[in-house]
Amino acid sequence: MQNKLSKILFILLNIKAHHALIIIILFLISCIDNDPVLLRVNKEIITLNSFKENYSIFLKHSLRFDNLKNRYIQANSLIDEKLIIQFAYSNSKKYDNKISSKLDKIKKQLLLNDYYKKIIKNKIKPQDNFLRKLFVWSKSKILTRHLYAKSNEGIQNIKHRLESGDLWEDIASEIFKDKQLKSNGGNLGLIQIGDMEPAFEIAAFSLKDGEISEPVKTSNGYSIIQVLGREYDPIMTEDRFQHELKFLQNHAIGLLSYPALDMHTKNILTDLRIEFNDDVFNQFWDQIKLNKKEFTFSEPDGILVTFGNGLNWNTQQCLNKLNSLSLRQRNNIYSKERLMLTIKGLIVRKILLEKSMQLELHKSEYFKNEFKRAKNHLLIQSVLSNNISRKKNPKKNRIEYFNFISNLKKESIIKLDTTLIKEFIMPVNE
Repeated sequence: MQNKLSKILFILLNIKAHHALIIIILFLISCIDNDPVLLRVNKEIITLNSFKENYSIFLKHSLRFDNLKNRYIQANSLIDEKLIIQFAYSNSKKYDNKISSKLDKIKKQLLLNDYYKKIIKNKIKPQDNFLRKLFVWSKSKILTRHLYAKSNEGIQNIKHRLESGDLWEDIASEIFKDKQLKSNGGNLGLIQIGDMEPAFEIAAFSLKDGEISEPVKTSNGYSIIQVLGREYDPIMTEDRFQHELKFLQNHAIGLLSYPALDMHTKNILTDLRIEFNDDVFNQFWDQIKLNKKEFTFSEPDGILVTFGNGLNWNTQQCLNKLNSLSLRQRNNIYSKERLMLTIKGLIVRKILLEKSMQLELHKSEYFKNEFKRAKNHLLIQSVLSNNISRKKNPKKNRIEYFNFISNLKKESIIKLDTTLIKEFIMPVNE
């Protein structure tokens, strides 16, 4: 590139001004042509680099190899996608209403993700010693067993029983509902990095053979872990470590983000000074535990929880927020402790959303791009569910889909550069 610029500058100094202008224009065009248009769907264009990015993800997820057939498969998939999205936007009143509630939830989650990235993830700088430890872990499999409890009180009781001499197998046979875990002493078999939650993995891989962990908190409850043995990949060279360094750094950030976020949340909870009205809370729990499909509370509204600087939620506010959770989340509220933790979590979520708005994260390019991607995904689902039969008849569904897309294509202008799709180079590492 440097030689190319030098030649152009030399020419510019030795020719007439209007000729110089022509050369500058040609040079700029050549730069633009580095990312030529591969596909047009009405007024929307897909450049070669954009296509290659999508195509690379497609190959990775589908475990396919690069060839002309797969290039056309991805191109046709993008055409269908663009046509459906354009159809949705042309009927925005109809489809925007259908997805508005889901889109609001996605918006909030994206803001939380962006806050998490900015405040936690971007500040984590894994040290070399941890990266090398993670490298060994990533080349290992550990034979692991665990004992589990839903509550901290339950896991502390299990810990006390172990310390008192109760056999691991006897405790497992009592606490597990799963037949296999009940009979094998909570044996999880050989696990590797990526199989379990970060907190579980860090605790397990840090143990020596035979060593028993302290109670470990996970999203599902608490575990006490024991490593019974391990297998190593024999090829752990410095060259391999350096080759995988970028992957290891990204994975390390993911693992270390978990305890950092947990600590950040604990600090917020401390500052909020959350207090529950015991009498109202007990009444509230006695009624909502009766029906998890939709929580109800018939008593007069009362202040259920106070937090921050005089802020509070009454029973109706808490009821509305709890009913906005998924059925799976509501089913996970199986005790007073879990109800209290859930309400605390909702309060923290409220505070984090307020902080993300104060930081104007909704104006970031990351948020805008992710929000648009999520919206387009919901629009595609909404259009297809409205125009394709929901009956479990794959053959009929395929025919309906084909007819729907064909009708859209009849009203559209689609141009694919057939020469470019055949000739572009796809690097092996992509």
